[in-house]
Formats: sequence, C-alpha cells, structure tokens
Amino acid sequence: TWLSEKGGPLPDRLPPGLAQLGVLGCQTWETSRGKVSLVCFVRGNKEMIHLYVFENARDRASLPDMGAPRIERSGEWSFALWKEGGNAYALGAMGPDVQTDKSLRALFRA
Repeated sequence: TWLSEKGGPLPDRLPPGLAQLGVLGCQTWETSRGKVSLVCFVRGNKEMIHLYVFENARDRASLPDMGAPRIERSGEWSFALWKEGGNAYALGAMGPDVQTDKSLRALFRA
C-alpha cells in the first residue's frame, strides 16, 4: 500500500517463497533510468532479503522469466534476476545461508 501511494513500481506477482516472509519495510526512489522500489523481507533466521523492482527497465530483454531466474553473486551477496511484464527484478540476500543457488532458487518454488 505504501509503495502504491508513493507511486513506486509494484511487482506483478512475487516468488511464492516470499509470501511466507515478514516485511520489514520499503522504499521507492527515482533514478535517471526510471522508478525503483525496494521491499525488505526477513526470514526466521533474521536473514534479510531485498526485492528491487525496476519500472520499465530498458535492458530487461536479456533477463529470464520468473520461472527460471538467473542467479549471480557479487562478494557476499547472491542475486536472483528476472523480468515480468514491463519490470525487471533483483532479489538479493547475503550471508552464509544464501551462498548457494539452491537457497535463492527455493524462494521461487511453492
């Protein structure tokens, strides 16, 4: 509701595993490439998971659909990247529990 009131891009749908997590907060901002929303989730082990929604992302054509997200790592961070509709998405988490593809991919299964 808060993101909608602020005019931030909203996800068309969420990976099924996120529906079970608590929401810690959210934010939205404008960049030179468009609007971005951030929703922070937390797992029971206090691991934070950050969902970025990029509105009308110009380079989304190179991204896979939600059913087969691309997993990438940068330092201690792991990211799942995908597109849906006009938006691009990045789901990021860090820490020992997310250093494998399996941990992030599990959020995309019901």
